[in-house]
Amino acid sequence: MAENSAINPILEDEVFYRRISQVYYKPPSGIDREAFLPTSADTNGLSLSRGHVGQQKAAESGRCDREFYVGEIRARDFPAGLSIVPDSNDHALIPEMTYAARKSNDKATKDQLRQWAETLRRRCTNIVGPYRGRGPIPETR
Repeated sequence: MAENSAINPILEDEVFYRRISQVYYKPPSGIDREAFLPTSADTNGLSLSRGHVGQQKAAESGRCDREFYVGEIRARDFPAGLSIVPDSNDHALIPEMTYAARKSNDKATKDQLRQWAETLRRRCTNIVGPYRGRGPIPETR
């Protein structure tokens, strides 16, 4: 039997999870904006897990030598100017928020990226964890 390769579209009420390093979340003060800025791994856009994956599994996709919290944000709560593009039924990207944009020399690009990150930080709710990551540790060069 052939596997269904169709990717489900994003729904307005769909929940997404952002994995947040323990470095960027300190209860009760909250989430640091850095949690929503792209890292060097975000070459195609800021990474999100789709809601059906579950919070614990979203956290466990992180590297095994760290702990992570997971924050929730609904598609309808994303700021104007951002799109959510599913790249699988378990994962999506925000293509406007790339590491290249973060490292850009253009002040307007960097300012917009920081503004989006701040808006996402404020709209992120239901933070749970910490959970130990189970993913591989990236090789250093």
